[in-house]
Amino acid sequence: MTRCSADVGRAVRPRAFLVLTVREVDQSFANVYSTAVSVQNLAPRADRRVLSAAIGALTTVLALATNIDSYADFLLLIGSVFVPLLGVGVGDAIARRGLPQDLSPKAPSRPLMLLAWVIGLCVYQLVNPGGLTGWSDGWRWLQQLLGLTPPSWLSASLLSFVCAAAAAIALASVERAVAKVTATVTTIRHILWMPATVCDIHRIRGLNPVVYWSQAARARKEHRRHGAESDRIAGR
Repeated sequence: MTRCSADVGRAVRPRAFLVLTVREVDQSFANVYSTAVSVQNLAPRADRRVLSAAIGALTTVLALATNIDSYADFLLLIGSVFVPLLGVGVGDAIARRGLPQDLSPKAPSRPLMLLAWVIGLCVYQLVNPGGLTGWSDGWRWLQQLLGLTPPSWLSASLLSFVCAAAAAIALASVERAVAKVTATVTTIRHILWMPATVCDIHRIRGLNPVVYWSQAARARKEHRRHGAESDRIAGR
C-alpha cells in the first residue's frame, strides 16, 4: 500500500506542478509588464519590449537559482519595501490636502519623499531583520551596534508605516517652505533685474513658480523687442 501511494505521488507530482505553472503564467506576464512600465518611468526613452524581455529573463534565472526555503523571508523583505511606501503616500496626502497636485510630465522631482521611504524601510528592518543571509546579518549587526532589542509584541509593519507617514508629513512641510523661499528669491531677483511697475509686482505675487517663470520670460522677451524697436526708430 505504501509503495502504491509513493508511485501515485511520483506520477501526480509533475502534473500538479505543471498545472500550477500554467495557472501562474498570466500573473507572471502582468508582473513583468508592470515592472517594465515602472522602470520606464526612470528611463522614458527605453523600449518597453526590450525591458520586458530583459526583466522576464532575469526573473526566470533568479527563480531557478533561488532557494524556495527562503521564500517567506523574501516576502518579509517585500513587505519592508511596500509598507513604508504606503505610509509615505498617506502622509503626503495628509500634508498636501487641499493643495493643487502637479501630475504633468514637467512636475518637479521630490527626493525628500524618497528619504521618508528610506526612514520607514530602516525602521522595519531594525525591528524585524528577517532571515535572509547577508541582508539580515547586516541589520542584526546594526541592531547590536545601536543597542536595540525590539520587544516581541512590536509590529514592524505598523511602526514603519507610522514613521514613514510622519516623516513624509514633516518633509512635505520642508518642501513647501523651500518652495516659498525660492519663489520669493526669484521674485526679488526678477524685480531687481528687470524694470517693473507696481501693478506688475502685485500681479505676479499670487503666481506659482512655474507660471511666474513663463510669464517672466515672455515679459523679458517683450522688453527686449520694444527696446530694439526704439533703437531702430531712434536710428532713423
